[in-house]
Amino acid sequence: MMIALFGGSSFAELKKVEIVTTPDGKITGVVTQSLNISCSLVAASSQDDSTDTADFTKITSVVINQKRNGKYEPIASLLEGKDIPTLFPPFDDAIDVSCKIDTGSIEFTVPKPLQKHTGKLQCVVRGNTKDLPKNVKAEVDVRYEAPSVTNLANYIIDLEKQLHAEDKRQDTEIKRQDKEDKRLQREVNRVEDETSAGYVAKADIQQGWARAVFRSLGPKTDTVYITFPHRYSKAPRVFLSLRYSWGGGSETEARDYKILAKSITQTGFSLECEVLVHSYISDMLVNWIAFPSP
Repeated sequence: MMIALFGGSSFAELKKVEIVTTPDGKITGVVTQSLNISCSLVAASSQDDSTDTADFTKITSVVINQKRNGKYEPIASLLEGKDIPTLFPPFDDAIDVSCKIDTGSIEFTVPKPLQKHTGKLQCVVRGNTKDLPKNVKAEVDVRYEAPSVTNLANYIIDLEKQLHAEDKRQDTEIKRQDKEDKRLQREVNRVEDETSAGYVAKADIQQGWARAVFRSLGPKTDTVYITFPHRYSKAPRVFLSLRYSWGGGSETEARDYKILAKSITQTGFSLECEVLVHSYISDMLVNWIAFPSP
């Protein structure tokens, strides 16, 4: 629901209430696509009944009622100090709602109105005049007309046209997407053809971890041979990172180490783990990841 708010100032000139609907006074089932209801204060003339006019200095409420079972029930209500009106069933799904308390106006649109949205509608504006509180009101009668066979036939034809147009739009979108998919596939194929064995396009990335164990304190080296799960077309690039280490000593001393990837081939490499003189690391886990060479 979209709300539009307006500001304004108070006034003290003779006003009357006006309530209008679009379409004017009648809807036809199925055929009428929307019903707009507008209530507002407009300038009064000397010919208007004084009981239906007021020189308001302040508006306190604007209410639109619908007559049901012989009595009026509210369908929209705007109170002083509120920014938006309250809508009541069956008008609570209205759209394009706007209001302006200081000019006594409420307006909204009912999409695809039904018979329950018709009947006698009444707008009541309450407020203060220079002398006493007063309310003024106006009514409009909205009739419901059942659709004729011709109306229904034309409505069905219009729906079929809309469905056909939507099907055509979707077919066009599917063809456009299919064309784009083919273009992207051609681009992938082109990149694969321009790279070594297609490894750049296929992103042949392999990874794993290994454990190195050191049997004595002080400087020591452990070498672990890593075999790739599957062979590269040429020696890849290998990157290493320490996953975890164990050992005694202080926080600084226990962390002196080097990890190197050596003798990298198409099938694997040597992982060389070295701890330095003052290191107390007893063993470590090392992560490795291999990327295809360009």
